[in-house]
Amino acid sequence: MDRVIPNGSLIGIKAIGIFDLKDGDIVVYSHHNEYSVKQFYRRGKDVIFKPLSEDPTFTDYVVKEDDSDLMIHGKVVIYIVEK
Repeated sequence: MDRVIPNGSLIGIKAIGIFDLKDGDIVVYSHHNEYSVKQFYRRGKDVIFKPLSEDPTFTDYVVKEDDSDLMIHGKVVIYIVEK
């Protein structure tokens, strides 16, 4: 997320359900106990998480919206950059 939220920033999230998210929202999610902060998109029954990183090794992560191991922890509503 370093193209939007610099590394080391503090983030505040708001709990929100997957069906209340809109394309482009930045979310904290976990899948198989792996946590990440990425941009959210829905395409049919697929959910796509885009990294928005300067690091080209980070790629889109695609999962089915009804996957029982997918947890949306919240939508990023604020971030603070520490210097």
